[in-house]
Amino acid sequence: MPLFNEAQGLPLLYQKLCAAANQERTYDFRFIFVNDGSTDSSLPVLLSLQGRDSRIAVVDLSRNFGHHRAISAGLSYAQGDCAIVMDADLEDDPEHILRFLEKWQEGWEVVYAVRGKRNVSRMKGLAFRLFHKINKKFSGIDVEEAGSFALMDRRIVRIINQLPERNRYIPGLRSWVGFRQTGIVLGRNPRYDAESRVGTMALIRLAFDSFVGFSVVPLQLVSIAGLVSALIGFLAMILIFVLKVFLGITIHPSGWASLVTIVLFMAGVQLICLGVIGEYIGRMLEEVKARPLYLVRTVYGLPPSSDEAPPPKERS
Repeated sequence: MPLFNEAQGLPLLYQKLCAAANQERTYDFRFIFVNDGSTDSSLPVLLSLQGRDSRIAVVDLSRNFGHHRAISAGLSYAQGDCAIVMDADLEDDPEHILRFLEKWQEGWEVVYAVRGKRNVSRMKGLAFRLFHKINKKFSGIDVEEAGSFALMDRRIVRIINQLPERNRYIPGLRSWVGFRQTGIVLGRNPRYDAESRVGTMALIRLAFDSFVGFSVVPLQLVSIAGLVSALIGFLAMILIFVLKVFLGITIHPSGWASLVTIVLFMAGVQLICLGVIGEYIGRMLEEVKARPLYLVRTVYGLPPSSDEAPPPKERS
């Protein structure tokens, strides 16, 4: 469970997790919270809960690295036969974990929540649906309208931990892996405090990560835009030639307004194309630098992970 500034809702989340775990005595549960650089009292609250319940583990990152990198940090410490990823804002109901486990027992290796009714504005809900439809067309993989709430078998977790991408979109990586996957349609609850931690720009950035990370279609669209622009220019050249040579019609400078409009339009197309290419080049730069996905400050209640940065040496 990645979290950022969720101190107010953590006690209620813990109660719901315990209620779900107590309904199913067959399994041994461990709750791994990843503190993604929270600036409120989330860490003290987590440590207080961890002191009372040995099932709780806390991975404290050195700063805020982002939602999906925090999920990756949690998965690197998950050692169970399966791992369930969910947000800490109570939009995902912990009781649904039991339905995931039932499907897992049937032999499914990935069980994910397909978004049902969302408690968001109509415009935001439309934007979410549009994103998932475009993403499914672009990516070439079967990415349903699903978020990070999902169960993954140990085999899947191990594979995702080995993937080298720096710009990570967990639902996309989960779909790309393949194996036996199924979805369950689930509604989403409103946040416990009705205040979203993810802004519009962060959602747009995540959409770009998904589009660029799993498809070359944007580059192909750039090529198509270039071909269409060249074709329009060629046809315009033929039209001017025919008007001048065969019809004796001369286009006077009085058409400067239309000329300026065309120039500005073409300049805009070129800048958009350069921006798309720049998105790919920027991600190539991130991959070449090969910096760690995250840095862990301290781990409470778990042995060190192989992915954890070594502790700093003491100064003499």
